[in-house]
Amino acid sequence: MKRLLLSVLVLAGCSTASEVSPDTSDSLSISGPAAAANRAEVPVPLNVTCPRSGKPVAADSLTEYRGYVVGFCNTHCRDDFAANVDERPDDTSFFDAAIAAFESASARLP
Repeated sequence: MKRLLLSVLVLAGCSTASEVSPDTSDSLSISGPAAAANRAEVPVPLNVTCPRSGKPVAADSLTEYRGYVVGFCNTHCRDDFAANVDERPDDTSFFDAAIAAFESASARLP
């Protein structure tokens, strides 16, 4: 299975043979630009559902509120919120409650 995956990576141009380290475990070790992309920090939103629709948060619809990454189900809602934070009390109340719950839970951690 590893050889097949290695072949696919090399043929797809994701990596060169010199960038792939042989490994006997079940994981594949990649260095170079492919590894950097895999290690790039992906922001994780505080909420998993959109405050407006209840639909799952979309990866392309994240913004920042009070220093936290928050999300919406689409870019239109994200952009509307970011441009009009003070005029969106339902959204801010939703995020304020999520922030309070997160901070409360974090305070209880050892």
